[in-house]
Order: sequence, then structure tokens, then C-alpha cells
Amino acid sequence: MALTFSRLSLADTPEICDLLNRTWPVMYGKTGCPVFSQAFIDWLYGGPDAEQHFILGCRDESGALVGVKAALFRQMSLHGQFHPAFLATHLAISNTLPLGVRLAAAAELGKLHALEMDPKNVSLAFFETGKVIARNARRSAEKSGLYLAEIEFQQFVVNRRRLMAQPQDGQISVRPMQRDDAEVLVELRAGQAEDCLAWTPSPAALWHHVNAAPGAVALVAETDGKITGAVGAYVLEWRREEVVSKMMICDWITAATPGDLTALLRAVDGLVDGTGIRGIVVENASGLDERFVTAGGLLKSPRSMIMAIRSRTSLPKTPAAYLGDIK
Repeated sequence: MALTFSRLSLADTPEICDLLNRTWPVMYGKTGCPVFSQAFIDWLYGGPDAEQHFILGCRDESGALVGVKAALFRQMSLHGQFHPAFLATHLAISNTLPLGVRLAAAAELGKLHALEMDPKNVSLAFFETGKVIARNARRSAEKSGLYLAEIEFQQFVVNRRRLMAQPQDGQISVRPMQRDDAEVLVELRAGQAEDCLAWTPSPAALWHHVNAAPGAVALVAETDGKITGAVGAYVLEWRREEVVSKMMICDWITAATPGDLTALLRAVDGLVDGTGIRGIVVENASGLDERFVTAGGLLKSPRSMIMAIRSRTSLPKTPAAYLGDIK
């Protein structure tokens, strides 16, 4: 069976959703996986960076989409230097293909295409701790002579009782985020990222990310009229063994003080109360120290992850943490 590979666009979203919704529940049934709606995919791969995101499709002789690999473009900064990066997100191959054909598709889709496009690019990928795929990725990078750094982290969930027990700073107010706030928020994030690999998007890309997401919640914290923090969150539908639930995922958090984080997460909690959303997840808290973890009422989830940073040229220094989203 002949396979053809080509770049995909948002026009292919219905086919991409169909393939992911057929394959991921089989692969991740007990752990669970997202419900891939067209709105979800269009949000992820749309916006000002749509032309820079990478989606590679694999089609069979009939033209049907039987494989897909996707990565989000992310402008990252570390020690004041910008690095173009691609965040690996979705990989799927139809399980109806013969084994040999699946292996051929996997061989092509499994390549580090981001590093082939430009030697300055950085590849970011996430693996569950202890899984064979994480060890294989490490060996492959070492064999290929790539720069490799790994950061361990865990996702957190908001414990409502702990959050509500935190003291409130009466000087901090929370309001809906406005488009004009985006530039200030990018600068605020960059200023907090000295030793961290931080996603520092353009103001337009940030606004799309926090405003166009399904069920988007975008809030800023202010003290004396000055923005001191922000949270961007979205509603994720999660399928686990045919049961679908909803969670609020906070994937952009910037807070100058622990009090800012308390105020922001209390505001998010107030918006989800009574909506049927099961809980609030802080997608990546690796840049938050214990003071912030306490202030947010955060509890570690059982899911432990490793972020693999791979590139053809070394970063100035191994990042102390990663400030960015996980998809």
C-alpha cells in the first residue's frame, strides 16, 4: 500500500478530528484522552501563528487520512534569547492499517521534522515518567548527537478547601482580560523567566490563545491599577472509558505574588461553580515555588511527566523550569 505525506491545514480539521477520536480512545482508554472537537483543533492550530504550526498528514491510496503528526509553534525565551520551538501535541496512525504499513507510517511521522526544517529550531515533547517511549526518545537523541535536556514536573489540581482557606489581599482586584492587556502580560512573563524556558508569544498570539479557546476564561489581577498577574483557562472535554467529563484547564498563569495567584484561582473557581465542571487543573506548575503552590491550594496529580528538549545546537544553559503549555 502506497502512502503519501503532506502538510495539512485547518481545512483538514474534520478529518483530523475523526482520526484522533477513533485512535486515541483505544490507546489511552484507561488513562483518558481529550474529545477532539473541530472548535478545539481550530483553536489550537488557528490564530496569528497558524502558518507556522506544523501538521503532517499521511494518506492511503484512496486519499483517506490514516496518520497525522502535529506540533505547535512556540516562541520561547531563555536568558533573554529567543528560540523558535515546536511543541509536539498529537500523533495518530489508523489501527486498521496492516502492521507493515503502520510501521512505515510511524517511521516517517516519528521523525523530528522541526529540527530538519531549521537547525535553530527546538523540539519540545512530553512523556510520562518511566514509559518505554521516554527511554527510546532519550537513546535516539543521544545516538543522533542532539542536544538533550529533560525537566521533570507534575500537573496539579486545585483543592477548593485549601484555596478558600488562603488569606485574601484586599488590595488585589480581578477583572476580565482585555486585548490591550496582552502586551503587558507578555512582558510580565518574560521578566519572570530568567532561568526558565518560557513561552513568550506575540501579544496577538497570546490574545488568541486565551480568548478563542473553548469555554475560555481570561482574567487579570491588578494592584493599584497595575497588572500583577493573569490566568488563561479553557474547558476540556475528557473521555475515559466512554465516560465524558469536563475540566477547567489553566494553561497560562503569571503571578507576581502568591496573593495574585490566590485571587485569580478564586475567581476561576467562582466561574465554574455549579457548571458541571469536575475540577480545575493547573496544567504546568513547574515555575511556581512552594509559596505559590500553597497560595493556589494546589495538590499534585498522580501524573508525573518529563519534558524533553531536543535541538541541534545547545541552549545557553539547562532551563531550571518550563513556563509554557502542555497539549
